[in-house]
Amino acid sequence: MANHRAEPCRRTADRAAAGRLRRAVLPAAFSSAIVASVVAAGGVAVVHPETVASTMYDLSALITEGSSTNPTGAGIEDFYNGAFADGRDLVTVNFFTGPFGVYGALAAHPDENNVVMSSGWGAANVSLLLTYLHATGGDDPVATDAVYVLDNSVARPNGGFGTRYPVFAVIGVNPLPTPTSPGAHVVDVGYEYDINGNTPAYVLNPFAMANSLATYFDNRLNQNDVNLPVDADGELELTDTECNSVCQDSIDSGEDTTVVLDSGETVVIKQVGQTTYISYRRDGLPLLQPLRTYGGAIGNRFADAVEDPLTDIVNYGYPNNDPLADPDVYRPAGLLPTPRETATFLRNLADPDNNSRPKVTTAVEETDEPAAAVEKDEEITTSPGARHTGPVSTIIRNTIKRLTPAPPKKTAGTRDDASPAEDTAEASEPAAAGADADSD
Repeated sequence: MANHRAEPCRRTADRAAAGRLRRAVLPAAFSSAIVASVVAAGGVAVVHPETVASTMYDLSALITEGSSTNPTGAGIEDFYNGAFADGRDLVTVNFFTGPFGVYGALAAHPDENNVVMSSGWGAANVSLLLTYLHATGGDDPVATDAVYVLDNSVARPNGGFGTRYPVFAVIGVNPLPTPTSPGAHVVDVGYEYDINGNTPAYVLNPFAMANSLATYFDNRLNQNDVNLPVDADGELELTDTECNSVCQDSIDSGEDTTVVLDSGETVVIKQVGQTTYISYRRDGLPLLQPLRTYGGAIGNRFADAVEDPLTDIVNYGYPNNDPLADPDVYRPAGLLPTPRETATFLRNLADPDNNSRPKVTTAVEETDEPAAAVEKDEEITTSPGARHTGPVSTIIRNTIKRLTPAPPKKTAGTRDDASPAEDTAEASEPAAAGADADSD
């Protein structure tokens, strides 16, 4: 049975009339947000860019992941097996200097192939610089001469801790979603369920919240071993075995595209404007990992029995029942899922194959031999990590089938359709984001 997902939200068109207002207002808001962020982080004085630029730091402009864990940024240059460090001067920017520190480091290294890389709350500082760049027309020669790599950013439009819960702006967390076309190339890297960049949308789902926190501790400090499918300049780099022509067309058209890398990691790739979103799927729920690690044979059997329905419950805490869908669409938190998401949840709960994931986003190519086409289709839809259906799943599935009508049968290649008017959300743009942040 196909993996049910609620109809994804549609982005609204850019508002040209609001552009002039953004360019007039956001530079002032940018400066005010920096001051508030620095004061909340510990009362550190704001410094001028030229002062920061005179101090030598550690990668082509590197911002640390957060004041509470690594304010100096030491070691971030080793992310993704050091893919961005080779051939570049290492420059580190202290977290407390905020976006000004990054801008100063870029000003001190003109006409270079700079890479700005940051993580967590530090990525939100870089995002604030990108928001400023977008609001001022994206033509600043200092800030545009770089590739920005945002790892596990709390300012990711759909899932970032700061954008999901804008109330935390009172302690200095940037609530503005990263613009998709700021005037420079951006690589936004996320991890399924992680509370920094993929936190739940529906706060009354305790399982989703607990799993997100468990994922943060499980993922922390593991970025060094992540295989990022981009080259040293931030451009996508996929082999033909990882992504065939149909897969590449899907990426080029801006669709959420599932790819299994040669390393075995499953990623969802989406390109919107100047931003490439790369999101890593989890193999299993981190919430159950303690049972598997310390529970012995009994703990593992129990985890196997409950993982499939618990995954559906956790995913019920995210928009459209899919934590990684539409990373570019701004979605602040809510209390409860929509009726359509509830219906999708019930269908998922009754489907033993719901959590099976396809190897790639592709389609069966036309062939003169029907048998070959069937064989290829089976190969494509086979999941590398399908979970075993336990007794708990069976009981829940049978109960759901008795209580709910069967969904209409669909022909091959169709998907669940729903009213596009319901559950719409606005794409990430600073004007809309700023308005939402102000209203919260």
